Amino acid sequence: MHELSEWENQDRYIFKNLQGFFQAAADQRGIIIKGTPPNRLIYPAQGEFEAYNPNDSSVDPFSEGHWDYLLQFLQEHPQIKKRGRYFFAKTLQKDGPPQIRVLSLGILTLLVQLAVNKGWIYFKGPYLHVSSDLLNDVTS
Repeated sequence: MHELSEWENQDRYIFKNLQGFFQAAADQRGIIIKGTPPNRLIYPAQGEFEAYNPNDSSVDPFSEGHWDYLLQFLQEHPQIKKRGRYFFAKTLQKDGPPQIRVLSLGILTLLVQLAVNKGWIYFKGPYLHVSSDLLNDVTS
């Protein structure tokens, strides 16, 4: 039989104690726990919230208008170069069209990821750039 290493024993100890912690939090604070270990989802007492998987190509919570505003912004600002999705989203929140600036940072980060999936922006190293194909559509 396999003897557990020191790390495996510590992991089991932590996991066992976390189960008690989560259950106590659910009982005392009303948090909602769904799923089975190790894949648990924990929600606040106010209830579940909508979540999106940015890798699911069928998910697109944005209106055609949002995409049009983003497209126009990217075509007007082809020089944008930001380190990662978060900072690109921060730029949209600060300098983007008003219809996009009102979105939360988390939703803007999803918009940026979906724009990457569409090929509108792309990673070159750690930086995101506006696709030249997107810019060619304007000049054609």
